[in-house]
Order: sequence, then C-alpha cells, then structure tokens
Amino acid sequence: MVFEESPVKDLYRVAVWWGLRHAVRALPHGAEFQVYRGMGELAFRLPTSTRRKALQNIRRLHPDEDRARRIAREAFGTHFIEKYLNFSFPRIDAVNLPRYVVVEGLQNLERATRGGRGAVLGHPHMGAAQLPHFELSARGYRMMQIGGGRAAVEPSPMGRRVQAIRGRMEGLMPATVVDGRAFLRPVVKHLREGGVLLTAIDGTGGGEEMGRRAERVLATGLRLRVPMGAAFLASRAGAALLPLVTVRNGAGWGFRSIIGEEIPLPADREAAVEVGTDGLTAFLERCLMEHPGEWHFWDHFVPGELLAAGGD
Repeated sequence: MVFEESPVKDLYRVAVWWGLRHAVRALPHGAEFQVYRGMGELAFRLPTSTRRKALQNIRRLHPDEDRARRIAREAFGTHFIEKYLNFSFPRIDAVNLPRYVVVEGLQNLERATRGGRGAVLGHPHMGAAQLPHFELSARGYRMMQIGGGRAAVEPSPMGRRVQAIRGRMEGLMPATVVDGRAFLRPVVKHLREGGVLLTAIDGTGGGEEMGRRAERVLATGLRLRVPMGAAFLASRAGAALLPLVTVRNGAGWGFRSIIGEEIPLPADREAAVEVGTDGLTAFLERCLMEHPGEWHFWDHFVPGELLAAGGD
C-alpha cells in the first residue's frame, strides 16, 4: 500500500524511525508484529483514500462487504509489518528464529535441489515475505533475492533519509539482493551453482514495474498481469521452480512460510516459461482467495496496473 507524502507523514516517520525502531528492542521476540498490526488497525479506522481504494479493489475478488472490510483491516496490519520488518533483522538469531518464522515444505526444496541443482522460489508479496531467507540460510542454502523498482511516490527529503536507513538494515538480511533492472547474468550463475532465489510473482509495489509480463485469466474472469521472470530464470538456469508463500502462523505472533511442490517444466525453454507462469499464476490465485489479508498490493489491483487495461 502507498500513502501520499505530507508534512504529517514526515512527523510520523520521525516518531517511527527514531522512536519505535529503538523501542521494539525491549519487546519479547516477535511481539513487535502485534504492535505493527495495532498500527494497521488504527490506520484502517481513518477515512483515507488508501482505505477507500483498498476496499474498492478487494471487492473485485471478494464482493461480500463484511468480508472485504475484514480483509482490508488485516491487510493494513500486514502493510505495517512489511514496512517495519527490517526493525527485526538485528534481533533474529538461531535461538529465537522460530518466534519469527517456521518453514514448512522443506522436503520439497530438499528434493528439488539434490545433486547441487539451484531453485527459484516464486512468491507473492504476502506476510513478512523476506523472513524465509533467515531459516533457509541457517539450513545452508545460499540465498538471493531480486529487488529494485522505483517508488510510486517521490519521497520527501525525510523520506529519502528513511530509505537510506532502510537500505542499511536490509543489508542485515542473509541474502544477496540483486537489482532487477540490472543485467541478470549473476542470477543465472547463482542458480547454476546451486543457489536459491526468491523472486516475486505479483509485482514490485507500484511505480516502475520490471520485466516481461503475461496476461492470465482468473476464475472470476479478471485478467491479471503476471511477471514471467521466475519461470524464465528457472528455464534458463536449469533450476527447479517452486512456489512459496509466507502467512501469519495461526494465532501466534510470527509467520510460517510454505514451500509447495516443484512445478515440472518441459525441456523447451519457451514452453517452460509459459508452463511455469501458468503454475505460479494458479498458486497466486489460491493465495489471494485463501490468504487475502496477507497481500500487500490491493491498492494496485486495478486495470492498467496488476490487472490488464479494461480488465474490470
């Protein structure tokens, strides 16, 4: 979700980045997520254009009004967790890691990477999407993530200061982050050498979207514009392609990441891109139906952005 720039937003940034960022260190490990969910609850109660847009877009897939409001309320909490997840990076260690994330389906990744084969984990932006790096890295996997994309709103000078701090904190993540706008040969090399890549199957969060996209029709008839990068990289590197999603871990504070079974790809590279994209789109659609409150991008679920133009 994107909130417009304003002097009030800058004051809020000061309170969060020079106040809350340090205060959460005193909380039990993982409890900071409850604080962020509470911030989302407060933000949802404000009659902002962001709330209006989110509700309008959620109704495209979940038309029941009561359900749409519940989803939007949860999504606001998810937004604040995603924004301040990096506050937790310095706190995570081998002992408290399960308070933050538990990974399920590890056997699928282990089976797919036997013999030193690399793997692409295609994931939607749901929950605390970067947490799997910590668990998988601790298990010996060499992790990489594709990042980049331009902000949808040009930040203020205070916003740029915050971006610099965020960048330094994200450097604590146990993964190499590669700019998706740059030449991707290092990514293919990483995969061919047995590394694991996390890359998104929905979008970059507004603003400048990167890479080739394809239209896929959902069961509701909506035409979704989905990235083809995950399937393309897997086919070019001879790597396995698996879906992954990170959602709230039941009633607990933390999250669980679920790795699905490998999506079989044909030998032909072009066909592999199509087949892989089909499989990941079906996975994304299930996630949007089963875990809608975990998704970050409802405010971009509009024709011309994540939906095809004229796809209303």
